[in-house]
Amino acid sequence: EKRLRTSTKGTGQPEFSKFINGWLMMDGSKYVPGQVYYVCSETTIPNYNTSLYNPIETCATVKIKGFVPLLVDPTPSNGSVATAYAGQAINLRFAVNTSVIGGCDYIVNQSQCSVIEQGSACACQENCTGDCKCLQYCAPGPLPLLTVVPGMSSPMTSSGLPQSSSWALESSSPLDRPQVWRFSWTPSALDRSAAPVRMCFRASLSKTAVASNGQTLLLCVGILIDKCRHYVQPGDSLEKIAAVFQKDWLTLYHANPNLPGYSPTSLTPGHLLRLGVSYAVRWGEDMSQVSRNFLLTPLDIHLTNPELVAPVQLSYKINTGQDNVQISLSFVPRRTIAGGENVTISLPDFAGSSWSGLVSEGCASTTPVSLYAFCDPALNRPSQPCGPGLSGLCAYDGNGRLYCSMPQCVGTGAHPWIDRATWISSMQQLVLTMKRTMAGQLVQLVVPQSSGLRKMKEVKAPLEYVASLPVQEKIYNPVSESMEQNNLCVILPLCQDGLTCLFGTDCKIQPSTWA
Repeated sequence: EKRLRTSTKGTGQPEFSKFINGWLMMDGSKYVPGQVYYVCSETTIPNYNTSLYNPIETCATVKIKGFVPLLVDPTPSNGSVATAYAGQAINLRFAVNTSVIGGCDYIVNQSQCSVIEQGSACACQENCTGDCKCLQYCAPGPLPLLTVVPGMSSPMTSSGLPQSSSWALESSSPLDRPQVWRFSWTPSALDRSAAPVRMCFRASLSKTAVASNGQTLLLCVGILIDKCRHYVQPGDSLEKIAAVFQKDWLTLYHANPNLPGYSPTSLTPGHLLRLGVSYAVRWGEDMSQVSRNFLLTPLDIHLTNPELVAPVQLSYKINTGQDNVQISLSFVPRRTIAGGENVTISLPDFAGSSWSGLVSEGCASTTPVSLYAFCDPALNRPSQPCGPGLSGLCAYDGNGRLYCSMPQCVGTGAHPWIDRATWISSMQQLVLTMKRTMAGQLVQLVVPQSSGLRKMKEVKAPLEYVASLPVQEKIYNPVSESMEQNNLCVILPLCQDGLTCLFGTDCKIQPSTWA
C-alpha cells in the first residue's frame, strides 16, 4: 500500500494533484512557474505488524517550469538608439521567442532530440551529447506577442509610434518561432532633432496567466534623425535644398567639398549632403546669443533645428461684447521639455498690459453673463445661438426680455503641465513656465477674458502661431532618461569673419574668443 505523507522532509500532497496506485498526477496548467514541491510516499504492508519491518519512504522534488517571452536577434537592444536621416527609409525588425523558465533539463545520448538554447529557435538535430541542453520533445509553446506601449512614446502619439510610420507582423504562421514584427518609417525634415524619438514595446505570451504567470518584457529603443545631414532625393539640387533653409546654394557647395566631380549639379540620390556644423550650446546661452555669435537670425536657427518650434492652434471668444477676449491655445512640442523650461508664444495680433499668473487647462469653471444687445426678438428664439462671434444662447429673463446668456471663463486653476504664464506687453509674447517634464504630450490652456488681452485687428479663428522652445545647454534624452549635451545644427554664413570652424568639416565649434 502506497500513500503520500507529510514527513520532516516532505511538504505533503501538492494542490491540484491526485495520488492513485503510486502515481502522483499534477495538472501543470494550474501551477505558477518556479514553484518547487518536495513530496514523499510511504510503502507499507496492509494488516501486518510494522514492528516486524521498516516501511519504505521515497521522496522526490517536483519543479514547476513554464514559458516566458524572449527577445532575440535581430531585435535592437533595450536603450539602443539608431541614427537615420530625413527622407531615408528606416526598417527595424523585432523578434520574440518562447523560452522555458529555468532552461531545459540535460538529456544525453538520445537518437533524436530538440535543442532549445537561450536566444535560438527550436531546431532538431541528432546525437545530442555532452552538455547540450536538449528536450526529447520540442513544441513551439505559447504564441509570443509584441505590442506597442503608447503611453511611453516620445513625442507622445496615439499609436505610440512616429507619425506616418507602419508596424506589421512579418511572420506568416503562428507556429513560427520566433515571431517577427517590422517597423518602417521615412522621417520628414520636421522630425530632425537633437534628442531621439522613443518607442516602447511589451513582449508577452498568449495565455500568460497559465503559461508564464504574466511575465512580460519591456523594450524601449530610440531613433535619432540627424539634423545636419540631408538625404538626397531624386530631383534634388543644391539650389532647391538651400531654398528650404533660405540660403544661397553656394553655402551648401562650400560645406560639401566631397561632391562627385566637385560639381554643384552632380547630386546622386542617396548621397548624404552636409548642411552645416554641429555647435555644442554653452551654459547660459539663449537664442539671441547663439544667432548673434553666428551672424544669423533666430529664424535661421529654427530652420535647421525644427525641434525648437511647435505649431500653435489658437481660437478666441468675445464673451462680453467688449474688446477683451478669452484665448484657447494648444500645441505639441517636438521634443521633451524639462520642468522649469520656458516656452514662448509670440501673439502679434493681441495686446494688453503685462501680467503673470496661473492658467487653466480648460474652462470647466464658468459664470453666466447676461447681455441684452445680442439677441433680437425678430431674429432669435430661446435656446438659439447669440450673435456672431459669441458663445452663448438666447433666453428670456424674469421680465420676458430676450437676452444672451454666455458662459464666461472665470478664475485660473492649476494646470497639470504649466506652472505659470507671463504676458510681456512690449514683446506681445506669452511665456509659459513648465511645471514638470513632459514627453511630447498635447498642451492645452485657456487665458481667461479677465487677463485683459484684446485683439489688435479683425482676425479669423482658428489662428496658427509658433511656440519657441528654449535653447538650453542640456536637453532631456527620453531613451537614456537623462539630461545630455544639446547640439545645434548651424549653417555657416558665407564670407564672414570671426568663425573659427572650417567649411566642409564636422568639427565642434569652439567660440573661445567670443564674449
